[in-house]
Amino acid sequence: MNIMQAHAAISRIYNDTWGPTGHLVLYEDVPLTPAQQAVISGSVTPTKSWARLSIKDNLRSQATIGNSPDCRRFEAQGVILIEVYTPSGMGGLAGYAGTMCTLLQSAFETPNIADPWFRNARINPVGLDRFWYHANVVVEFSYAEAR
Repeated sequence: MNIMQAHAAISRIYNDTWGPTGHLVLYEDVPLTPAQQAVISGSVTPTKSWARLSIKDNLRSQATIGNSPDCRRFEAQGVILIEVYTPSGMGGLAGYAGTMCTLLQSAFETPNIADPWFRNARINPVGLDRFWYHANVVVEFSYAEAR
C-alpha cells in the first residue's frame, strides 16, 4: 500500500459512513461551494451537521534493507482528524453530536484485515463554536509499503 492508496481507503470509510447521514461531507483540500459556505458561516439557519476530514501523515521509517524490487519495507503512521459540527442546542456529546461522532468512531474501529490499520479511535469534545457544537474524532493509522 502506498500513501495514495492509504488516503483513498480512509476517505472511502469516511464517505461511506458520513455520506448516508445526509449531512455535509467535506474534505480539507476541496474548496467549499457557495451553498456549503453559507451553511458553515451561519448565513442560513444551521439545520444540518457537517464534518470535514483531514489526513495527516506523521512518521515514515524504513524497516528493512535490500537491493531487489519489493524487498525493502517502509512503515508509515499518521492521524485522521474528522471535525464534526452539529447545530448548537442539541445536547453536545450527550445528544446528537455524541451520536454522530460515535458513528464515525465505530467505522474506524471495525476490524479490518488489510492496510491501513486503525487504532486508538477517540472523540475529543471542543465545545461551542458560534452556531455549532464542535467535536473531533481522532484515529491513528499505519500501513506498510514494499519497494
